[in-house]
Amino acid sequence: MKTFNVVPHSHLDREWYRTLQENRIKLIRFMDDLFDTMEKDPTYLYYELDAQTSFIDDYFDVKPENLERFKRLVQEGRLIIGPWYVQPDEHLPTAEGTIRNLLISRKISDRFGDFGKVAYVPDSFGQSATFPSLMSGFGLKSAIMYRGFAEDDSKFNDFIWEGLDGSRLIANWMPVGYGNAMFLREDDDAKNIEVVEENIELLEERSVSENLLLMCGSDQSFVKKFLPNTVKRLNELYEDKQFTFKLSRLQDYIDAISLHAGKMEIVIGELRKGKRSRTHNSIGATRMDIKTMNFKSEMKYLKVLEPLTSMMTCFGLETDLEIINRGWKYIIENHAHDSICCCCTDDIHHEILMRMMFANQTADYLIKEKLEALNQRVNFNLELGRPVLIFSSYIGRRKEQIEVDVYVKNMEFVILNSKGKNLEFEILSSSEFNLKDTKVSFTPIPDDYYHKVKVRVLVEMFGFGYDSIYVKEGITNLLSKGDIAKENTLENDKIKLVIESDGMVVVQKKTVEKDGYNAIQVGFGKAKERNVNKPKKGHFAKSNVEVKKLLREFLVENPDEYELGQLIT
Repeated sequence: MKTFNVVPHSHLDREWYRTLQENRIKLIRFMDDLFDTMEKDPTYLYYELDAQTSFIDDYFDVKPENLERFKRLVQEGRLIIGPWYVQPDEHLPTAEGTIRNLLISRKISDRFGDFGKVAYVPDSFGQSATFPSLMSGFGLKSAIMYRGFAEDDSKFNDFIWEGLDGSRLIANWMPVGYGNAMFLREDDDAKNIEVVEENIELLEERSVSENLLLMCGSDQSFVKKFLPNTVKRLNELYEDKQFTFKLSRLQDYIDAISLHAGKMEIVIGELRKGKRSRTHNSIGATRMDIKTMNFKSEMKYLKVLEPLTSMMTCFGLETDLEIINRGWKYIIENHAHDSICCCCTDDIHHEILMRMMFANQTADYLIKEKLEALNQRVNFNLELGRPVLIFSSYIGRRKEQIEVDVYVKNMEFVILNSKGKNLEFEILSSSEFNLKDTKVSFTPIPDDYYHKVKVRVLVEMFGFGYDSIYVKEGITNLLSKGDIAKENTLENDKIKLVIESDGMVVVQKKTVEKDGYNAIQVGFGKAKERNVNKPKKGHFAKSNVEVKKLLREFLVENPDEYELGQLIT
């Protein structure tokens, strides 16, 4: 006897081709309708809310008066939320970013009741090899996915997915995605039978059991109020075949197929094939400014802010956990699969950058505040000079060059470590700085000029914690004279390195009006005539430029600032 698990759901893209605010309007109308439907119809047993909790923030920020209605439906087990905060991309965020996604969601879920135990990833662009390990760490034992799997990975759509550390999940692949039963209708027996028969043909031979999964929903889909009656009617239509149709949760389907785990094949590692669903591998290189900023923001929280915070709690400072989590939430909001993969509109990309800016503003202020508190607690040896506080979050020994801004009246100065030993350093730049500009007063403030000097200095730290270096003025630094970098030469007392280049020559100018963007194309590197084809020779000839080995484009604000044939060094 076959059992058809009909799962009502909606795939709630937070942003994609519509902005968050536009989708929020649709979300509010959808949620209002969902509450009314489930309260009025007790036979509408379940609804899967796309395994996300970010919509809770988005909805109740506008309609907090419905909080108790929502909480009651969750506690009754009828609305299934989590385990994600946002439906993630599994490759571009760090592993810790994915963990924070789950942690933030769990904290939200705990306010209302339980959370979904199925790691449902219906639209992530391929599945990471670390996924089973991360999910197992959160007590999740199963996954349902769409993209990245193909029929040659396993005999069945139901399989055991093994991670790199041996962790295992009971998993299911939805071969045509999360809408294989989206066309079930009200009072249309012919169409509904067609949907069922198509899914029997699609799923039967590749199912490990007599249970079939019918996902009844789609992107931002409305509440199908008729679904309980349609399920009841399908049971009548297929009574002679002893088919059972029931409204289900994803967990119900997983529970059913888990009884047949002995028949499942084991699939190990990453699932990123594009054979049956687009995994969009090329989007790993779109909008690199956003992807780079995301990585730097994550590292700022993981490698600087949080270690510094943990140390400063030993000095009696607050953990600021709620504020730090708010900063993480800005970052995680950008980890939604469409968002971090940057396959959205320009307006949305602008909003992503704004959220990243909010995360960095939060972190930068907390870091500054905690370093100032640390600075007040350190007993500096002022006889060595003006102190500069250095913090290392690395638990091991490290010796490397760091860049520091120092402020001096006298350009003759040395830099000492905390034991009074001269440190090697290199002056990178110097500019005039008036300390008056940093002060506020109701009376006139006299000028107080310093040299703001950026130096690169070699320091050594012996573990997690802090140390100090000192700037001592009025002393000639002999160490800094033996290490000089300028123009194309790097030189010290042992070696002189000269980098020779014939420069780059402007071959073509591109404009928004003609090409859709502003850029210059440059050629560089010596080329052998016999290795250059005729079209390429003609391209250089148009600009009256000697043939070069390589061509590259660079975005510029104003191409008119460059001339064809101009040499750039």
